[in-house]
Amino acid sequence: MAQGQDEGSSEQVTTENRNSAEIRADIEETRRKLGDTVTALAAKTDVKGRVKAKSAKAKEWAGAQRSRLPSGGGGASGTTKSEALERAKALLKEHQVPLAAATAAFIGGLLLGRRHNRW
Repeated sequence: MAQGQDEGSSEQVTTENRNSAEIRADIEETRRKLGDTVTALAAKTDVKGRVKAKSAKAKEWAGAQRSRLPSGGGGASGTTKSEALERAKALLKEHQVPLAAATAAFIGGLLLGRRHNRW
């Protein structure tokens, strides 16, 4: 039994040997890590901001594609409007899942917000 008491008292001495500066440094480090975590979570839950960013990217891509289209009525020299429309539809189908996920997250947020307000 004496050994168990010695081990406990040595742990206390080790804890007591830490000075207040070390403890404060640990607290500040923990706060910094917590702040980083909160910032990362806020970025992930900012559906509106993420949708705006995706929208801006899509507009930029659409502008680049528009500049590639011939200004005339199409013809044999370039891509026709119907071909461009088909390509756009194919790309939308490709990116359907991220759009659906963003929409689901947005609706889920609305529902959780309404549920929280009831309580």
